[in-house]
Amino acid sequence: MNLQTPTTMVVELLEANGFQRVSSPLQVGTISFNLQCVLAGTRSSSELVVVEDRVEQPDEGILRRQVDALSRALDVIRSTRPLTLVLVGPRPSDVAVRALTRTCRVLHVGTPTSADDSAALRDALAALLPLSIPTHEVLTTHPLSMLKSRLGGASEPWVDEILVASETGVNAVTEALAVWLEDGLEAGTTS
Repeated sequence: MNLQTPTTMVVELLEANGFQRVSSPLQVGTISFNLQCVLAGTRSSSELVVVEDRVEQPDEGILRRQVDALSRALDVIRSTRPLTLVLVGPRPSDVAVRALTRTCRVLHVGTPTSADDSAALRDALAALLPLSIPTHEVLTTHPLSMLKSRLGGASEPWVDEILVASETGVNAVTEALAVWLEDGLEAGTTS
């Protein structure tokens, strides 16, 4: 059984997606910052990401002062790196989150503890992760072909007529539906 801390899960996911750990303490200009974990984007991201575990640093005031000081130091050296704070563990108060968002983007990931939480973790960190592009096979499958295959061969004749009409456009579908409804009303049923 592989036991990982929530912070480790966050860091490993970011490292697997092009981020690299920055040595600790972080040196910005002449100021050193002793933060739990700092990562920098390497490929297409210039992001600077600070990962803080709220269990290890529960004091919101200290956290806010550290992030404010880091943000100011980055401004002084004219850094163009966007700053993101990833909070692991209990969610801070709304007042603290509002104060933090004045100087950086804040992402709260909760407390992921197992592989079962990986989808939720990816969702929480989606702003930092590259987009997953659908495969060529998915892109080349025609939507109507997919719909027909999902319906199977047991669809009603009127469904087939509407599907054929949909290849022509919205007006053809509207007309096919109108014909189907009129025929059903004349027959006394629409089923």
